Order: sequence, then C-alpha cells, then structure tokens
Amino acid sequence: MKIVALTERDLPDLAQLYRQFRGEESSLEDMRTTFPQLQKNTDYTLIGVKEGGRLVGSVMGVLCRELYGRCRPFMVVEDVIVDQAHRRGGIGTLLMRAIEQEAFRNQCSYIMLVTDATRREALGFYEHLGYHPDRYRACKKYLSSVD
Repeated sequence: MKIVALTERDLPDLAQLYRQFRGEESSLEDMRTTFPQLQKNTDYTLIGVKEGGRLVGSVMGVLCRELYGRCRPFMVVEDVIVDQAHRRGGIGTLLMRAIEQEAFRNQCSYIMLVTDATRREALGFYEHLGYHPDRYRACKKYLSSVD
C-alpha cells in the first residue's frame, strides 16, 4: 500500500469509491472541472491509498481559517472512503493519520468531521482513533439543488 496525493488520473477510481459510499454516480466531467481548482488551492488536501496501482481509499481535508484567539486554523475532514473489499485492513487508519499529519503541519488547533449517526461502524472507527462522537453534535443542512 502506498499513500499518494490524488491526481486527475485517479478520478475514475475515485468516482467508483464515491459510488460505494454515497450510492450515486459522480460526474467525471464535473470532477475533471473541479479537481484542478481544488489542487491549486493549498487549503485542500486530497490523499489516496493505492494498492497495485489502484486507488482503494481516499480522504479530503479542508483547512479553515479562524479569527479568534490565536487565529490557528482547524481542519474539516470529508469523504473518507475505503473500498469495500479492502476494509478492516488498516487503510482507513493510514488515511486518517496522513490527514492528521497535514493538520499538524498546518498548526491546526483541531480536526473535525461529520458522519451519519446511523453509521455505527464508522463512529466506532473514529472513536478508536481518538475522535469523540459522544461529546459533540454536528448539524448538517442540505441545500436545494441548483439543477
């Protein structure tokens, strides 16, 4: 297994991973339009794990700037996904440790993520890594589609 920065060539594999995670198709055309914008923005970190040249896991970290206190940033972790056939093999831990290293490198004061409260396995995984799902509550509101 190898940890890599995602490239445009990884987008078809990433779309397949997202299909497993979200149960819906991702537009490769839209991904190819958006990816270069994220890649240029140093506040975005896109990390993957490859096995045998194939993308088997991915995570995105977004650096958020603060204006209070010492103005240290924090990181929001999104879209943590590991291929179903590769789960429970340490890939998720590799991804989370890699994104945590990026947060440390950027002197983040904390990392936060949101996962569905019904995803008991995911909640257990994050708790095992030191995240505290019982101490915090997250709120999420989906906005109406622009289509």
